[in-house]
Amino acid sequence: MGVLVRPYEERDERGWLICRLLSFFDTAFFDAVEREKERYERDAIELVAEKDGTIVGLLDLECESEGLSAGPGSGRMIWHLATHPDHQRQGVASAMLAEAEKRARAGGPRVLPD
Repeated sequence: MGVLVRPYEERDERGWLICRLLSFFDTAFFDAVEREKERYERDAIELVAEKDGTIVGLLDLECESEGLSAGPGSGRMIWHLATHPDHQRQGVASAMLAEAEKRARAGGPRVLPD
């Protein structure tokens, strides 16, 4: 696959926006064009998948209560999960979900459902 999944950084914003736009182009969200990446009030896991210096995937997961280490019954919301069209069906989204799960579980005993 050759994709690096890593935490989002401010310098990724333009690539994140481009990836989101292209990923949503053939969906019902084609007209949901953003000029800035959303910022989250609560604890969040924000990841990008990078290949050859280009953002090819993104994932944003926000806690809806008490932080990443909250126990059973606490809510999590995936706000964005997208893969650039040229990199779809290559395991990019699966890799980002696996990394998000790993990071969430490190924050508490049970963060995502089994």
